[in-house]
Amino acid sequence: MLIVIVVAIALVMIVSFGFVVALLMGTDRRRPPEARPFHGLVGRSRRLNESMFPESILTRDCSATVPLDVPIAPDEAGAVALSVLRRKSRREVQEVSPRKWVGWSGMGWRSFGQELSIEVQTVDSTNTRFVCTSRPRYVDTRVDWGASNRTANSLAEGVRSLAANAR
Repeated sequence: MLIVIVVAIALVMIVSFGFVVALLMGTDRRRPPEARPFHGLVGRSRRLNESMFPESILTRDCSATVPLDVPIAPDEAGAVALSVLRRKSRREVQEVSPRKWVGWSGMGWRSFGQELSIEVQTVDSTNTRFVCTSRPRYVDTRVDWGASNRTANSLAEGVRSLAANAR
C-alpha cells in the first residue's frame, strides 16, 4: 500500500512539473503564437501581476555580447566561427547571413537553453572581429542566472583558442 502511495505522489509531482515547464515554455519565440499552448495564459498572468514586479525586472534583457578582435585573416574566420559553434551547439548550426551563424545550447538546471550566434566582421586585411552573442531561447526570460554571460564568454574563449591554433 505504501508503494502505491509513493508511486502516486511521484506521478503527481512529474505531471505538475511537466505542466509548469509547459507553461514556462509556452512563450517560445520560434513557434508562431497560435502554436504556443499557454501563450495567452502567460500574457494574462503578466498583465495581472505586473504591479508585483519592479520595472527593471520586467524590461530586463538577459542577452550578452562579447566582441573579440583576433589577428586572423577574414578568409579563415568563417571556418573558425563555424567550428566553435558546432562544438558548443547541441542542434544543427544555421547560417543566418554570409557572415553570421546561429546554434542552440541545451537546457540545463540554470537555463532553458541559449541561442548562440557568432558574427564575423572584417576590421582590416589581417584582423577580424568576432561578435559572440548569447541570449535565452525564450523572449520572456527575465533572470537567467548569468547563463548568457557564461555562454558568450565561452564562445569568445573558444574562438580565441582556435584562432591561436590556426595561426
